[in-house]
Amino acid sequence: MESKFTIIICTLNNALTIANLLDKLHKNMSKYEIMVIDASSEDETREIVEKYEYIKLYKVERKGKLQQLKFAISLTNTTYFALIDADDSIERNDLINVFELIQKENLDGVQFKTTSKIESNNYWQNVWRTYFDTIYIANKSIKMLGRPCITKTQYYIDIDYGTTRILHEDTYLEKQLIKNHGILNYKVVPYYSERWCEDSFITNWNKWLTYGKGDTEITNKSSLINCLYHLFVKILIIRTAKVLFSSDFVYAPGIFIFGLSRIIGFTSNLNKIKF
Repeated sequence: MESKFTIIICTLNNALTIANLLDKLHKNMSKYEIMVIDASSEDETREIVEKYEYIKLYKVERKGKLQQLKFAISLTNTTYFALIDADDSIERNDLINVFELIQKENLDGVQFKTTSKIESNNYWQNVWRTYFDTIYIANKSIKMLGRPCITKTQYYIDIDYGTTRILHEDTYLEKQLIKNHGILNYKVVPYYSERWCEDSFITNWNKWLTYGKGDTEITNKSSLINCLYHLFVKILIIRTAKVLFSSDFVYAPGIFIFGLSRIIGFTSNLNKIKF
């Protein structure tokens, strides 16, 4: 069995969250090494990472998460790697247990999907829980960006990452993996993440505003219609409708409000679109 794997963390202005993640992972690095690929953050992200001993930090141009991943893969020397978002809060033991599971069951990879373990009856926490239960856990596709995963490095060496930012990077990456390697033997395991348990309306509203502003940074003239369709139709209408006609219909207004917040964030940052 392999003794170590590589943890890849792609960052962009994650000063508010990166320390929480690294505190969990830095306690004992005997089973893995950590590589942070920063897309020229304008906040204190790199300064925070530099405080952690033995973590490798690289600064790259801001060309999208796929390009950060491509760069990281070129430096990865282990058979397996884990891809984790900088604002996630996955536990060290969860990663190690899954690393051992992959080898024991001879899997190509494992993707973590957020569980519905919510300890309180807070409405806004349950909006998040419903959003992920209804939209993502019910979806059987494997999206390797946006949710933690551990997988074999070899599958990511020869795929086409494109050359610039791509709209819906997770879907694009999934298609490239299938194109090159067919349907891989992945397993989905649940995990509980603090990331998806924001407990106040204001915190959630601001998070979705940030998502909307980020949408403008990967949008250009040719992809503007696709982005608008994604925001207005897929998120605001279809995802709200899925929840509305489920047993968790009481949370549909919250899903709609968050979708509206993302649209507001998008329209307030239109100057970032390259026409």
